[in-house]
Amino acid sequence: MRIYRTLIGAVLIFNVALGNSERFLKEISPSPNAIIVSGIKEAKANIQTEFVYNENSMYTIYCRVNYLTTIVLQPGEEVTYVAGGDTARWSKASAITGSTEGQRTVIYIKPFSLGLKTNLVINTNKRTYNINLYSAKEWYNPVVKWLYPQDDIMKNIAKSQREEEMTLTDPRNLNYKYSVSTKKYP
Repeated sequence: MRIYRTLIGAVLIFNVALGNSERFLKEISPSPNAIIVSGIKEAKANIQTEFVYNENSMYTIYCRVNYLTTIVLQPGEEVTYVAGGDTARWSKASAITGSTEGQRTVIYIKPFSLGLKTNLVINTNKRTYNINLYSAKEWYNPVVKWLYPQDDIMKNIAKSQREEEMTLTDPRNLNYKYSVSTKKYP
């Protein structure tokens, strides 16, 4: 009897909280920086999808029942946390695999029935991926990868700086016509 009263009390508290939160939910608007990126074009062709990574983007991936969708992360990127909204009707697993660029973490997603929608959040040591998952009959993204133009730009800058540091200068081209005076400073 005591458990029953506790459950009724919890349901009443939940309903009151839900009633109050509906008013606030109407006032919530999406971030002006939010970008939804869809893999529908590639899903219609059932081919690999490559997204350009942006920290403000939410990526839409289409999955197929009885098939795995493989999400491939950047080499050297370590997963710290993976969470799905609907873990009862979606399966997720991860593994580490080798590639020509080094070891990669791969996440496998599979829906159990058609018409399912949920989200998936992947946190790594470098970034966060926010993903919308759809279980479709015809559309399917078998492999999903990301391109990282910011990382490529930073690598090129670092490479050019190293090359500049390593450039040898002919000592004959240096200007040796200078003098040092200690009269101005002690």
